[in-house]
Amino acid sequence: MTLPTDSQAFHSLMHAMSDLIGLPATMQFFEQYRGMRLNIPARLYDSAIVATRISQLGESRPNSQVLAAKYGYSRRWVDQVLRTAKRSREAVSSH
Repeated sequence: MTLPTDSQAFHSLMHAMSDLIGLPATMQFFEQYRGMRLNIPARLYDSAIVATRISQLGESRPNSQVLAAKYGYSRRWVDQVLRTAKRSREAVSSH
């Protein structure tokens, strides 16, 4: 027997989640992760994966400002990744 859900009595985080994603998804999230301590990353994309993808674009890539906006990293970081990738390609081609 399933008891009715009193969402008005939820903890504030669960109440906010319910408002954001709906009650069924909140209940599924709760059942899956209850009791766990979660740390939500500040960035959606993993820096190592993004660096690999940017590095693989080669010369046909969009400019660093577009890439920075797309992945949520600074233009300076993207430029550094591009410089490192270029040096790696040059080192491989010189051997």
